[in-house]
Amino acid sequence: MKKIEIQNDNRMIAGPTWLGAKIFEFPINRDSSYKEKLAKSYRRWGIIDDVKLIKTDLIDGIEKLYIVDGHNRAKTASFMKINYPVVVLDNKFSSKTEIVELVTTINNSQKPWHVSDYIRVYSKIGMLDYNQLIELKAGTPYSLYAIAIMCTSVSRTNITELIKSGKFKILRHEEAKRTIEFAKELTNIGKLSNRMLLSLNRVMSLDRFDKEKFKEAFTKYHFSLSQLGLDNFDDLFISWLK
Repeated sequence: MKKIEIQNDNRMIAGPTWLGAKIFEFPINRDSSYKEKLAKSYRRWGIIDDVKLIKTDLIDGIEKLYIVDGHNRAKTASFMKINYPVVVLDNKFSSKTEIVELVTTINNSQKPWHVSDYIRVYSKIGMLDYNQLIELKAGTPYSLYAIAIMCTSVSRTNITELIKSGKFKILRHEEAKRTIEFAKELTNIGKLSNRMLLSLNRVMSLDRFDKEKFKEAFTKYHFSLSQLGLDNFDDLFISWLK
């Protein structure tokens, strides 16, 4: 992607009724809202920083202006019914992942981006594998990161970059779903951590896996699992199948 470029003729003043009418929030799901701290600053000093926009039709096929930085500033100014300065970045995009790369680069100062943020933004802009990942996560206590690991053959060391790149693909949907369903049964007996869930997923892929034998052992030993301090429960879980 080329560097961010701002041309003077791309600057303009947006009105309080523009948000959601002429300009739209890029769907980053980062809890943007009216901020009283910003409002106090605006009352005293006015609005100094530009709200940054891009123009693209890649999100839904219709060319629109999207806020990529300054969501809180735009919402606060709109709530206060005052105008605010905006600038359209002179960047052209060939894919949705390029837009996300830009957004995460310039929208990272106040709140760092985590893996779950990338998953949610890719889901919101219509990338199906990320949608399915969120669906698998729904109603479970496990992290999106752990469930993502179960859904692919990529190693834990590479999964973060794969998710961030927008190239994440679900290769083991049914296997992950079966693990989550069995974990729900086990939760009636005792809590499983994310690490336990990942080991359960690996052990369930073994030909000798016996669901009833595992459940019996889990019932017997689950009280002590959290006290073991293990990073990996594979060997312990396998021993229960003997």
